[in-house]
This record gives sequence, structure tokens and C-alpha cells, in this order.
Amino acid sequence: MLAPHELECQQCGSRYWVTSDHVPMRDDDTIDCDVCGVELLSWDEAKMYRVELTHRAPWPQSNLVSEDRPKFQPGQRVRVREEGGDIDTQPNKSLLGKEGTIWHGTGSEDSGLAIQYFVEINGEQVEVISPDWLEPR
Repeated sequence: MLAPHELECQQCGSRYWVTSDHVPMRDDDTIDCDVCGVELLSWDEAKMYRVELTHRAPWPQSNLVSEDRPKFQPGQRVRVREEGGDIDTQPNKSLLGKEGTIWHGTGSEDSGLAIQYFVEINGEQVEVISPDWLEPR
């Protein structure tokens, strides 16, 4: 067994406690960050890795949204707008007008990735929604 150790996500800074065990067969797998979704670990060996989140970093970081777009923080209450957003990024019509809570955000205009937020609707359903379809509550 590899000695347990701490691992920090290179994208958001969240920290994890990593443990591993030897397994009888080769395993090819990955583990993604629970906070921002970036790949934390990948392996192709006779081991099984487990991670436990020990520190949740603030996400999204302020450098992931431009000045001309709304900025939302994890835990912030939002409403899915019923009109006015970009038609190419319109969420499912059943979500229009619903309220939810920001879970986390992804993307960066600097990297060319679209900025999107994971929004928990009704305390159970998580949807990915573009910021132009969200408004603060």
C-alpha cells in the first residue's frame, strides 16, 4: 500500500487525502475533483485509489468570469431566467423560472472554455447552466 498522502487540485486548490490498496487485477481509472471536475489522478496498475476531500476551495475563482458577465458563488441562490439569454445556451424549458443554488462553476474565457455553472434545482437535480440564463435571487 502506498503511504497515505495529501493531494491538492491543480485547478481549484481543494485538498484531498489519498489512500491506495493493491488489488489482484490491473485497474485503469481516474478520479476527478469533487469541486471543479478536473482530473486529480489517473492510473493503470494493480492498485485502487481513494480520495477524501479535506478542504473545499472557493469555486469558481474570480478569474473564471469576465467583468461583463454575472458572477456567482457556491451556495448563492439564483433563478433561471425565462427569456433574454443566448438561444444557443438555453437550458431545458422545464427549468425556466425555477430557483436553485449554485454548486460550482467551470470554464474560463482566457482558456476558451465556456463559463457554466452547476445549479442544484429543488435540492436534488443538478443542471449545467450558462450565466446569461441566471439571475441572483
